[in-house]
Amino acid sequence: MPSAVATPVVAHAAEAAVPETKRFSAAQRAPSHAGWIIQIGAFDIERDAQRQLTTAHAKAGPVLDNADPYTEVVMKGDKTLYRARFAGFQQKDQAEAVCKQLKLSNIDCITIKN
Repeated sequence: MPSAVATPVVAHAAEAAVPETKRFSAAQRAPSHAGWIIQIGAFDIERDAQRQLTTAHAKAGPVLDNADPYTEVVMKGDKTLYRARFAGFQQKDQAEAVCKQLKLSNIDCITIKN
């Protein structure tokens, strides 16, 4: 059975153009995962997952302002993957509306009940 460990999202120089309040710093704690989450991808490299979180936030704007971005480490056999996710949605329709907005910005996503 795959194990999952949430890790904080880290800002990198590539995201320097993102305003400081929109960057995801190493000091952030992994968010509570109650309610609904939105996953926007799974990546071989954590930095790629973090970049996708930054890109999604930049494209979607205010609809993600209250969401908690994080990466989640999962093992698939001997392979490590990093899931890029946003937590903090209490209602299914809220998460689906944000996911729909992301899709309009060409960012694939799925909603997941936690």
